[in-house]
Amino acid sequence: MASITVPSEPPPPRQDAKDLRRAFDDGDKPGIIKILAHRDASQRALIQQEYQAMYCVDLLAQIQSDLWGHLRDALVLWLYEPIMRDATLLRDALTPEPDIRINLDDPSCTDETTDPITDQPQPEPDRPGLVLPGHIDDTSVIEIICSRNSSEIQAIRQAYESEEGTPPLDETICQYIAGDIQKLLLSCIGDKPENDEAEVDPELVEIDVEELYKAGEKRFGTDEDVFIRIFTQRSWPHLAAVCDSYEKAYGKSLDKSHELRLTWSMLR
Repeated sequence: MASITVPSEPPPPRQDAKDLRRAFDDGDKPGIIKILAHRDASQRALIQQEYQAMYCVDLLAQIQSDLWGHLRDALVLWLYEPIMRDATLLRDALTPEPDIRINLDDPSCTDETTDPITDQPQPEPDRPGLVLPGHIDDTSVIEIICSRNSSEIQAIRQAYESEEGTPPLDETICQYIAGDIQKLLLSCIGDKPENDEAEVDPELVEIDVEELYKAGEKRFGTDEDVFIRIFTQRSWPHLAAVCDSYEKAYGKSLDKSHELRLTWSMLR
């Protein structure tokens, strides 16, 4: 993934605001991108403040009114605070697409049969329409929830549920996601201690390594509950140590293990 390049000495936020205003007036999309795509979060926040102060216009509102399509959507998300951006993406991902309705009486949806004597098409009996329920973007849900630490997840959850009419996050997950993925996500968003700064306990690392091996490679089938418990209740440094120790002990990295298809996204 490409990283953002920020000038070592970017122009003052006031100058960026002036240049953006000129780019909007001229319809200069590359000029808008050149500025906003090469400023970090704190610089973008200052630019927004200057733009509001100088022109009495919210920069987000300016983008939404002057641009369209994917460029508009990307820039709006880019200007959000990270927590609000994640909450917005999560809300979109958990909003199901419209149901797909198929009319089975449509000739293109039927297999026409013929009478063996007259060789004429035979009418098919009436059949009800078929409704395929819209699906959600569970890949994005997993990507967001499983790649954030505990404090970030709780902040995202609060922002997600702050919009009026939005049901609790755990209820929405239970409504649209089932099975082991549901267990994984619910465990991730549950309250748990923030322990990323704690020292790694070598003894606990070895215990987890052995449990993961017994729950996966050593048995027929996988005990997903063991994987979910360890990968949602341990700190990032601890999990890194577990991965390293597992490969040394069993000659196979966890990310190559087929048992980890469910939970490996947490370490990406």
